Amino acid sequence: MIADGGATFHQVAFVWMLDTIHEAFVGYSAWWFLIARCNNGNLGCNETNWSTISQVVPSEICAVIIEYFFIYRILELGRSRWYLLLGPLPLIAFAFSIRYIYKCYVLPGWQYTTVDTWALTAFAATRVVADVLIAIIMCYLLYNSRGGVFPKTRSIIGHLINWTICTGVLTSIVAGAYMLTYLAMPLNMIYIAIYFTHSKVYINSMLAVLNSRNKLRQIQGSVHYTD
Repeated sequence: MIADGGATFHQVAFVWMLDTIHEAFVGYSAWWFLIARCNNGNLGCNETNWSTISQVVPSEICAVIIEYFFIYRILELGRSRWYLLLGPLPLIAFAFSIRYIYKCYVLPGWQYTTVDTWALTAFAATRVVADVLIAIIMCYLLYNSRGGVFPKTRSIIGHLINWTICTGVLTSIVAGAYMLTYLAMPLNMIYIAIYFTHSKVYINSMLAVLNSRNKLRQIQGSVHYTD
């Protein structure tokens, strides 16, 4: 997916576009519930509005793209067909999320929040599993590549391991947080507020990796070779 600068540019631009759409949906949801007060009536507040449901679509597409961004790097680093088993996980999570969106459109009332609880639980749990596996495999491959390299190169690998752990743990925490909050308090909007940050964490994890390249090049550039 990310083979050259042009591909990287187009991926970042597409993710930025999706994030802009997501922000528009979230902004309208906030306006509807906080300012318009559900069209100045309590009746409108008995249902989830369309933008609150629709924001899941760009958020989940971002998550799929960025998870494949990291899976691609695993395949490049590990070069083993076994790592292809990671491939279906993002799509499985996306399929569960679409099933949940469908339920929300068919039954938008808050009283139906607990209907088909398995759908949200399944796509959140699959996200957690995918992110944890990606982080573990990346750390394993990076750690095994430390042997027989210069100290500065080991420093670069150490930085990569730290970033991998941080991004993998953070995305897993967010997915786990909105899943557990939904299971514990399904009739309020706290889990939705947590989910609003979901795509932002994924996007920032991708940008952190891309932006870290200059720092790693500086570390690599300070290596001096002697005969």
